[in-house]
Formats: sequence, structure tokens, C-alpha cells
Amino acid sequence: MSCSTKYRIFILLFYALGCLSCGKTPKASHLSQKDIKHEQFVSLVGLEVSDHTASEVALKFTFTITPGYHIQPDVVDCDNFIATQFKIAPSLNYDVKSMVFEFEPRTWHMDHYRDFKVISEGFTISVVLEGQQMHLTDLKKHTAELFYQACDAKKCFFPRTLVIPLDRIS
Repeated sequence: MSCSTKYRIFILLFYALGCLSCGKTPKASHLSQKDIKHEQFVSLVGLEVSDHTASEVALKFTFTITPGYHIQPDVVDCDNFIATQFKIAPSLNYDVKSMVFEFEPRTWHMDHYRDFKVISEGFTISVVLEGQQMHLTDLKKHTAELFYQACDAKKCFFPRTLVIPLDRIS
């Protein structure tokens, strides 16, 4: 048997063994593998106006994270981690003056990385928008987006985008 034939047999055997174990992988938390592809691990639980003047609107977004999962903060110190990002659809009527992530950092450890901080359970994002005339009815026509990557104790999932219609402002 030639080396290339042995190599092909090895690859086919490796592939076959991998396929046999596909159905035996443990499920992440309570979700099936099919559901996990579409799961939003982060949910918006509150959106409120915390201050409103003729030239500024302060918004507070409150989120929860599915138990057993965590996401990265908005600032990460390692290129291998995907930072959580938040943006509000651009408009000629306003600019983002400030944006602050508020959370209780949790220390997390992976085998080949040093300890690092993650967000679990819940967090808030406070955003101040400024413009010439800040009318809530105009703002309610726009959306915000939270871009994040969720991880559990064993793996990280493909990044997700949670779209938030601002018409939910109370």
C-alpha cells in the first residue's frame, strides 16, 4: 500500500470517527444543538429615558444574560476575544455624546489563557444622545444593536446581533 493510500484511509477513518461522535456531544445548558444556532443569549429587559432636555436624551438599556453563559465586556485586553459593541442607528438629528457599560465583572479562566473579566447575569448600557432638538418621537424611528459573543464553560458560539427597536422607549 502506498503512502498516499494509507493517508486517504487515515483521513476517511478520522472523518468516520468524528461523525460517529457528532450525536453524542453534550448539549449546551437546556438548548438543543439546533436551537443553539439561533439562540439570543442576551435579552433586553428594560429601555427607559433617564433624562430628557431640548438638546440631550439619556437612555438606559438593561439586559440579562441566559444563566450558564457569559459575554465579553466592551473593552478586552486580548485580541482573541470579541468585545461587545453597542451602537444606535446614525441620524442627522443626533450624535452619541457618551456610552457607558455598567456591570459586575466576573473573573473567568480558560486553560490556555490567564484570568480575564466577563459579563454574566446582567448589565446596563447608558447612552447620552445630543442634538439640536431631541424629540422622542423622532428617536423612536431608529434601532440600536448589541453585537456580542456568548460563551459557556466549554466553548464560545458564533457572534450574535440583538436588534433593539427604539419604539420601545417608555
